[in-house]
Amino acid sequence: MTEKTRKLRFIDENRTKGLQKDWQGYGKSQALFGIVVLMIFLLAFVYHFVM
Repeated sequence: MTEKTRKLRFIDENRTKGLQKDWQGYGKSQALFGIVVLMIFLLAFVYHFVM
């Protein structure tokens, strides 16, 4: 296998550094959004049965 073929088979880390930085905070924002949606659902559920 030549060096050029070997390079084409693997992802170049230097090219994906920008994408890695963009996706770094994505998990935190998704978790926070999920918690907010869950709290709204729970408040609506409690309000429905208490009031």
